[in-house]
Amino acid sequence: MPSTKKQTEAILALLPSTLHGNIAELGSGWGTLAVAIARHLPECRVKGYENSPVPVFTSRCLKKLASAANLEITRADFMQIDLSVFDAIVCYLHPAAMRKLEAKLEAEVRPGTPVISNTFAVMNWKAEQMTELDDLYHTKIYLYRKP
Repeated sequence: MPSTKKQTEAILALLPSTLHGNIAELGSGWGTLAVAIARHLPECRVKGYENSPVPVFTSRCLKKLASAANLEITRADFMQIDLSVFDAIVCYLHPAAMRKLEAKLEAEVRPGTPVISNTFAVMNWKAEQMTELDDLYHTKIYLYRKP
């Protein structure tokens, strides 16, 4: 499910404007959010991870159309990558994936790294900030920082 315009704007607002370095979008799907992040923070290196081949192909086409040179779309299971190299992490995953991801975040993410989740919470982490959108579903966007 692609992020809506309101969701994307809320996520971009939570990413620190002073951020430099590497940003991961886990489960990047069709690439619309990854492209938006790359455009919003052109000094950052954005890496989208998606396991499904059709969305990866579409994302790569969108990346070219958007001329997002600081974006890389990788076909991979994000559970197999090292999250410690990222300065921020963004995700929009279903609850079962979030439960699996939580242990990986605990083990690999550096303290203080912002983790932004669209709709679904990291169950055992306390959100630093939660934004509830004025949309049909009252979507929640969560900002966490690893303690």
